[in-house]
Amino acid sequence: SDPAPGSDDALRIALIQRRLDSRWHLLDHPVRPYETEQLPLETLAQLEQSLHFDPNDRPTYTRLIAYYRDKKRMKDARRLLDRALQRWPGEVAVLGEALETALAGAAFKKAAGFASRLLELDPINSRARDSLLEAHLAHAHKQIRRGRRDLAERELGAAADWGRGEKAEAKLGLLRGF
Repeated sequence: SDPAPGSDDALRIALIQRRLDSRWHLLDHPVRPYETEQLPLETLAQLEQSLHFDPNDRPTYTRLIAYYRDKKRMKDARRLLDRALQRWPGEVAVLGEALETALAGAAFKKAAGFASRLLELDPINSRARDSLLEAHLAHAHKQIRRGRRDLAERELGAAADWGRGEKAEAKLGLLRGF
């Protein structure tokens, strides 16, 4: 039978699973060489199974979420993201992946929520601030296309609260012109 998740034996199994395929290290590379190279399904399955044995391995969660998102496998990214958010709801790295995944899936309201939570924990996070502005602008654009000027104006007001600088003002002015 399988050892209990998190036990010494389970952690050994998880470590072995993460090292069985030498290509797993591609997830750690800063320039993401997997953009042109696919990881084999067996490698991905082993990495996911390692999370069963070592459920506290946040870096493997975030690497797999980013990989799946970059490969447009949004269902897999969201599945792992949901598990990671249950385990680490206030972790900056996990919220960052949630924000990126929401933006990649055009879930602008969700993205705004994740960016707000992220900024509560890390108020100087410029990526979260920029993403929050972009999420509000994208949602305003969506409301304009639907003919809902009232909702669009509310989103533009929220965007104005987060926008800084000439670039943000120009984007706001352009959308208000529509």
